[in-house]
Amino acid sequence: MPAPHSIPPSLAEHLSKYARLQAIDSSGPETVYAADDTIGRRRVAIKLLSEGDSESAEAFAQRQRSLIRAATISGKLNHPNIVAIYDVGVQQGGMYLVMEYVDGGSLERKIAAQRVLDPEYAAAILLDAAAALDYAHKSGIVHCDMSPCRILVAGQGGAKIAGFSLARSLGATSVRGGATLPRSLVFAAPEQLRGDAERATDQFSLAAIAYYALTGRRPFPAPMLVTLIRQILTETPVPASRLRPELPPALDAVLQRGMAKNPADRYRDCTQFAEAVVAAFRPDQGQTLWKTLWNSGTGRHGTRGKRREEPPTNLGLTR
Repeated sequence: MPAPHSIPPSLAEHLSKYARLQAIDSSGPETVYAADDTIGRRRVAIKLLSEGDSESAEAFAQRQRSLIRAATISGKLNHPNIVAIYDVGVQQGGMYLVMEYVDGGSLERKIAAQRVLDPEYAAAILLDAAAALDYAHKSGIVHCDMSPCRILVAGQGGAKIAGFSLARSLGATSVRGGATLPRSLVFAAPEQLRGDAERATDQFSLAAIAYYALTGRRPFPAPMLVTLIRQILTETPVPASRLRPELPPALDAVLQRGMAKNPADRYRDCTQFAEAVVAAFRPDQGQTLWKTLWNSGTGRHGTRGKRREEPPTNLGLTR
């Protein structure tokens, strides 16, 4: 991790109630600290943006606007699987964002460390992320920048999504033209390359993330931008079961549908896709997997965090 930036005096006085600051991530002018909120009596994460000599004033101002936008949108969303925003402040020389602390790190780091994830573990993460995305969609928001870095995994299980700085408000069902490209095109949907976005856009990205988590390979692995765009627009990923033979062939069809080029050909919503991933395992494995997830508490909540009274019997294999 690069050396963290020191906290500007203009920000330090506003962060005086936070103790035991520990840098846990640093990228460019941004540093993330874990800290204790001595008044709220909770562990928090503080994202600090410091103005420095490494980028122009215009670039710094853009980063500020991006963080403020993320805080504004996240502040409107109240869901157990979306990282909560507690405070935001802008001062001379920088700004800070105080948010919920998730102790397990990003899904990207988990995959990098383990190469492939256990299906049970991956399914639990998918269900949580899907519930959060569907809730955001019902609230009129499409994330538009989903990637393994945007999914934070709790050490004791469960996942939360973050990073709403590129999110768009939906009209009736979609945004046509003007949608900002995601920071990484690796998990982008075809319609995003045309400047469009809709609810199914996030589902495509979630399916691409599931493919990556279960196979250890990105669905569109081209190293060159032009080739990557061509793959996203025209090519079908190598079947996951071919890359990892212990995965059931039924999973290939689920992932292919989740990453369908036409948004209308994807699942009804993200939760239906995540449940179809679970159902794709052989009947005995699928039932065991659902029972395990159910007993641990994962899978008991649909979109908007409403508790299900019993495990679902139709896991969304049909629309």
